[in-house]
Amino acid sequence: MKKYRVEPEPEEEDRLAPLGEATASEEAEKPKEKKKKKGKCAKCCSKVAYKFDNWISQRASQTYALTAFLFIAVLAGGCLLYAADTDNDERNFPDAIWTSWTFMADPGTHSDTAGWGMRFVALLTTMVGVVIFSVIMGLVIEAVFAKMESLKKGKSVVVEEDHTLMLGWNDECFGFIEEICLANESEGGGVIVVLSPGHDKEEMEKQLYDRFSKAELMGTKVVFRTGSPMQAADLEKVAAPEARSTVIFNEYWAAREPDATILRVILALKGLSDDFAGHIVAEVHSEDNVPLIEMAGDGCVETIVSHAFVGRLMLMAARQPGLATVYHETLGFDGDEFYVKEWPECYGLTFAELMPRFKQAVLMGIKAADGEIKLRPPNDYVYSEGEEIVVIAEDDDTYEAEDPVEIDRGESPPEYVKADKPEFILLCGWRRGMCSFLDLLNDMVSPGTKCHMICDTPFEDRKETEDEARYKEVAGSDGVSWIYENMQLWHYVGNTTSRKLMGALPLHQYTSVMILASQSREEETMRSDSQCVATLLLVHDLRQAKLEDPNYKPVAGERDDRATLLRAASKANLGKKASNKQTGLAQICELLDPRTQQTISDNKLIQGVGCDFVRSNTMISQVLAMVAEDPGNRLILKELLGPNGASMNIESSKKYASPGEVCSFWTIAQRVVDKGHILLGYQSNDGSNTVMNPHDKDAEISWDDNDCVVLINPDNAAPASASALPSIHSVKKRGVSVMFPNKAALVDRKKVAEEANKAAKTKKADIPEQMEYVSETVESVKKELQVMKSDIAEIKAGDNSGPSLGDLTQKRS
Repeated sequence: MKKYRVEPEPEEEDRLAPLGEATASEEAEKPKEKKKKKGKCAKCCSKVAYKFDNWISQRASQTYALTAFLFIAVLAGGCLLYAADTDNDERNFPDAIWTSWTFMADPGTHSDTAGWGMRFVALLTTMVGVVIFSVIMGLVIEAVFAKMESLKKGKSVVVEEDHTLMLGWNDECFGFIEEICLANESEGGGVIVVLSPGHDKEEMEKQLYDRFSKAELMGTKVVFRTGSPMQAADLEKVAAPEARSTVIFNEYWAAREPDATILRVILALKGLSDDFAGHIVAEVHSEDNVPLIEMAGDGCVETIVSHAFVGRLMLMAARQPGLATVYHETLGFDGDEFYVKEWPECYGLTFAELMPRFKQAVLMGIKAADGEIKLRPPNDYVYSEGEEIVVIAEDDDTYEAEDPVEIDRGESPPEYVKADKPEFILLCGWRRGMCSFLDLLNDMVSPGTKCHMICDTPFEDRKETEDEARYKEVAGSDGVSWIYENMQLWHYVGNTTSRKLMGALPLHQYTSVMILASQSREEETMRSDSQCVATLLLVHDLRQAKLEDPNYKPVAGERDDRATLLRAASKANLGKKASNKQTGLAQICELLDPRTQQTISDNKLIQGVGCDFVRSNTMISQVLAMVAEDPGNRLILKELLGPNGASMNIESSKKYASPGEVCSFWTIAQRVVDKGHILLGYQSNDGSNTVMNPHDKDAEISWDDNDCVVLINPDNAAPASASALPSIHSVKKRGVSVMFPNKAALVDRKKVAEEANKAAKTKKADIPEQMEYVSETVESVKKELQVMKSDIAEIKAGDNSGPSLGDLTQKRS
């Protein structure tokens, strides 16, 4: 079946329209077609205008357009002048062009024109010239201002070589710049380039010159630029490939993931060139990220875990009053520094024979041919070819190997051992890296140590940062506590400047107080320091009031240090300085801003408190500067500040000098060497004067007024040294510290104690402290032997279901 299409019937008006005339529908379509054509024209004009706007917005296009317009205007003006100058038979077209140019460039030249036709054309040409040159002048002024603004904001290219490059800007940078200026002083100054993403050039310059005068920079030039260290273009702008050393600081803008940002910056630096010449020093926040960052650096990166080593230093300083001052004197470039140098004339000598050959330096160790640093090697270690000697000296040209000094050892005092006692510690503040801090504290203290933690950080936030495998949480009537292997930590939440809250603590019973810079305030250094200083003064005031109370009586086992504290208070009233050694309480306070130390240094009240201050940001700056100037310093600092290896200690001079003895530095140094240690310097009993590497080592002084600064390496200590015989041995197993008694150490300690007791009786020495140490040691040895016998009996009598080593350890604690 076929299908047919039915055509629609035309409208009545269309059927009746005369032949040759448009129908009604055709008439209706004409306006629509015209509208479409107008729309297409408008769209085309818009596109042309859009492209012209984009083209003219560029500075080069503006220059081209103005030049072309000026040329056309001069040519048009010349044509009009040539046509209007009909009265001059000698007219020519080139002269008319030149006249047109003079009218445009200098409006006053058309005043002598004759004839109204010429005057009209001259006026028109002059007005066009004024407009064109006004636009040109505006563009020139805009370009000059843009260039000046670019220079102010630090966007220009740095053309320097062999400079120190700082990526980032924070409070540590001021101390770093100070140390680099000291290092470059002998060379007449150097160049430091700073690239920061979060600070303007003018802002950084203002901060710098508010801290330093031109003379304090010692000829060093500091150049600031603004940009991102993660962008290769900005790194090229500060000549990163030509830098001698590059130091990456952690800015607070990257505080949430600082190590990830550092990793990105290192990758950007390594991507600049295949043969990156300078070495990179990175301040890392987490020790877990060190392997990843060093892998990305491919041998060019030196990592410094700032919070970890500052925490270790604070713990050591709290346990050894005066040690913080020693490290402040040793680090940095002000005063004596570390130097590593090869001395061929000393090949074949033992380490003990090397020591008296350096009169203006103190020998510390040997750098092996493979780069390993051996601080305080054994006395019979032979110095051989390819190795270098590590010393502390004033400068690299102030010491040399000389003929050995003849030393009279004299008679050494009898040995004595100070027994380890449980401690009672107060921690104020929750600093960054507190997890590692508490782990290290647990490894340092004796079993049975108690610790109170008070800060405004919520308890749940503390648990998030701590490894729960390291402790056992217990909720008791006295609050929530964490039980570690050697200590029990009680938690309190509150403001450390609250008198009511702090007054409820047993401040008179603490053996040491550590006031830490809280993580929540580390971005505001002055506010953090104010909190720490206020806490220190409050603790001192409350403790003094407790001991001055006439009704106060020490409870059983509590130490009565009322007399020592009141003596320190009287010194404060007299404007004298009291130290931790005099107050009987080890106090350590962390400061972030160097200006705070300047404020409190001359304050009589704070001097009388008897506290060691650790300027953590300053110390981080010193370490970064030392590693930036010489990468080999990192290995030395790793030994001194790391959890293992050698360390600097403050030892009583009574271990090496008899009471009232007056002798030279060489004499005491030789006695220290005989015990397996190295004498680096000495410190006055009140901590007011610290001398490292004395220049006149032959001068005789009274050692009753001074303590010894000693470098100790437990691996190389002499067997007869009491300090090298710990009664407790710590072993790391699966991240947990397992404590067990060392029988050989117990026997040696008992032998040493008996010999010391015998020597004291035969010589009838009136040294009460030695007798106290001997009696305490004997009692401690007896108790440890009884515990060890009991543990061995339980192990022998038990089967597989018997007590484990961990159970015995907990029982012993």
